[in-house]
Amino acid sequence: SGLDDALDEFGLGDDVRAEPARGSRDPSHYWVAVGPYLRFTSPSWGASWRLVNRALADGAVRVSREELLEVLGTAIEARVREGLPFELDADEGIAADLESRVAELKRLLSERTYTGPIDVVAPALFPPCMTNLIEKAERDVTLTAPESFALMAFLVGIGMTPDEVVAFCADTSLDAEGIRYQTEYLRDDRGTQYPPPTCETLANYGICHNEDDHMRVAPDPLSYYETRVEEADEVVDWRDEHGIGDGDGDDTDEDEPSGGESRSERVSGERASGEEPDPTAN
Repeated sequence: SGLDDALDEFGLGDDVRAEPARGSRDPSHYWVAVGPYLRFTSPSWGASWRLVNRALADGAVRVSREELLEVLGTAIEARVREGLPFELDADEGIAADLESRVAELKRLLSERTYTGPIDVVAPALFPPCMTNLIEKAERDVTLTAPESFALMAFLVGIGMTPDEVVAFCADTSLDAEGIRYQTEYLRDDRGTQYPPPTCETLANYGICHNEDDHMRVAPDPLSYYETRVEEADEVVDWRDEHGIGDGDGDDTDEDEPSGGESRSERVSGERASGEEPDPTAN
């Protein structure tokens, strides 16, 4: 059952046993080993929770189903607390500790603007700030939340799917599950909901250092990258080089050029003809 699975997940499967119920009814009471009971309950919950006031037999405490769910809730809270990047005192809410982090992300998201899909991945032409973040992650350094957001938004903004971003970041400190969660949120039918912040904002976070005075070229990473792609003599798409994005999955078919033409050939052809890439083209 779902309850049994939850108990197993938190290492309580062997410490909790159901009290046999009459007929085919679900158990209404359970017996919890004394150790876990004391670990996940508190006398401050009320006199009824004190061990002296509980039925005790064979090293286990009798609880109702509702009380067991409260015990399980405490175990879940303890698991969450262990995963937080800061210390949290007992009975202290996490809102205050997360406030500054949430404010940072809200500021990044507030700069939402729409940009048409570029749909070419040429790492040699990436903006310096994005190259620096990739190299940092390749050194197995954990990126901060603003750094991770900026990089994921950029990669999605240039037309990469979640699967492609996972493959691109395979040898970095970024984990696949986190990449998928963030990139799937950032994408929409047009390509990206939240392009990376402007160079000015990235500079405030210590991400952009305005190398070669590139802010004169463009005010944001996507515009800078698009300019470099347009000016390049030859553009080879990283996905074409590595055979990425040409599988049978739904996530890649929509991005694959038709007629057997590679992305690199398509971009070169559009630039040679002087035509702007068609955002609606598949």
